[in-house]
Amino acid sequence: TGVITCFADAAPAGHPDGLIPWGDVHRLRLPGESGDGRARPALQALVSTLQCAKAVTFHGFLDETRLQEVRAVCDVFTSLPLDEPFGPLFPEAALQGQLLVGPNHGGPMEILEGGALGWALPPFSVEALADAYEAIQALPDSEVDHYRQRAAQSCRARFAPEVISRRLQTLLAPGS
Repeated sequence: TGVITCFADAAPAGHPDGLIPWGDVHRLRLPGESGDGRARPALQALVSTLQCAKAVTFHGFLDETRLQEVRAVCDVFTSLPLDEPFGPLFPEAALQGQLLVGPNHGGPMEILEGGALGWALPPFSVEALADAYEAIQALPDSEVDHYRQRAAQSCRARFAPEVISRRLQTLLAPGS
């Protein structure tokens, strides 16, 4: 079974917003101080209303070690922020070998190359998100590998430290 990882809008690494497995376990992770995000009470109420409390576990901050353990079992990185000018978590997820699902605007849309490297969706469309997850689940392994390789290759070519360093040196060079 695959696992979906969702991170909060503009949350630093270590603050995953959610893990949504395809199998029996469904975990929702919330960012915030001491592991309690502001939305947690409302989300807990929703879980209660949906009667899925046995399938949802709330977690707080993950340290780097635990975050890497979580990423190691995740197939898809999903973040659908309303306003994300850059989207630095997308290249990080791509380099971890995760499939990418992001918003159809801003920096993530550019990183996803208009949807060529992953799924670019309207942030408020639950239907589009469900369709993307269904499409991902239906992909043959060879196509999954192709998406992963292309996204990692593209992100490495644009965002690797040595690439950014060369660009900065060029920009900061006298007479530039």
